[in-house]
Amino acid sequence: MKYIHVLIAAALLFACTQRQTLQSITDFSALLAPEPKDGGFRMQDYWVWSAPCIETTDFYLYASHWPKSVPFMQGYVFYSEIVRAVSKEPAGPYEFRDIALPVRGREFWGGRSC
Repeated sequence: MKYIHVLIAAALLFACTQRQTLQSITDFSALLAPEPKDGGFRMQDYWVWSAPCIETTDFYLYASHWPKSVPFMQGYVFYSEIVRAVSKEPAGPYEFRDIALPVRGREFWGGRSC
């Protein structure tokens, strides 16, 4: 029980020093690493949007995509489907693997906007 006070004091001291360090940073972009060349995920002739990454033995990325042949918002609402891509590194480059959730039609809830 007497150690709990020491732990609380240490946690408060750590939090105070971290807050002071964060407040002294004025240029957030200076903290970012350079963008990797040829990283990320692209698909020719498709818009690619909202791509979370999941780590297993490789890195899997799930993204919504739809053809650039239709207007952006109309395509997003009516033609988007979820694709899966994979990479050995979290920043990519990612390679397309398959369509995880295709457009299924208006008779399904969310069947036209994945």
